[in-house]
Amino acid sequence: MILQCQDINKSFNHKPALVDINLQIRKGEIYILLGPNGSGKTTLLKILSTLITPDQGNASINGHDIISQPRRIKSRIGCVFPDARSFYWRLTVMQNLIFFGALYGLDSKTCRHRVSTLLRDLNQEALADIPIRNCSSGMRQIVACIRGILHDPPILLLDEPTRSLSPEMADKICNQIHKMSKEQEKTVLMSSHNLLEAEALADRLGIIEKGKLLAEGTLEELIHQSGHLSLNCLSDIYSSFIEQDAS
Repeated sequence: MILQCQDINKSFNHKPALVDINLQIRKGEIYILLGPNGSGKTTLLKILSTLITPDQGNASINGHDIISQPRRIKSRIGCVFPDARSFYWRLTVMQNLIFFGALYGLDSKTCRHRVSTLLRDLNQEALADIPIRNCSSGMRQIVACIRGILHDPPILLLDEPTRSLSPEMADKICNQIHKMSKEQEKTVLMSSHNLLEAEALADRLGIIEKGKLLAEGTLEELIHQSGHLSLNCLSDIYSSFIEQDAS
């Protein structure tokens, strides 16, 4: 298992955000977390990316403890969070990405080549010379996705990576994620609100609500866990678990 969580708990202002989260993700697997706003998806991803610490429990990535070995983890993960403020607004897209590439230890030439290749793969070459302040939210999301994979990490932690994107661009990002997982054996933990996207992309799914992992597994496994064998689409399965938890 590349990524493991054991009894992770986290609260903010005495309000539970995560409750006894146990999770195991295999190498090369795409695992997608589904849940409404405030369910704990982002909190879990931030704990695993070492941005915040859990109150209880432990987790490891590639055998390294997230609390005692954060530096070893940071070099192995690529993160995408929807936070445009982390960019330098006066700099162009290329200048921003070269700057962040340097933080990953990439020289300017290597970084420029990799950025150009990724932009070309997404048919977004014209984006390179646009200042971040002139980019739409969708453009900035594309840049955030490129920044997350710029240093070619083996593990990707993606918080709604297709947020603000057009359906066409969202498909391209999902195709890139699938390609990296299946051709390069990158391990992906991703949150999403898009059930159709999740159903098409995920090897396994986790349904989280009020900080609790209600169920996880393949689509077929979730059908059996729901107790409603007549269900055959993720939307209905997801709703059944959320409704069961509410009752």
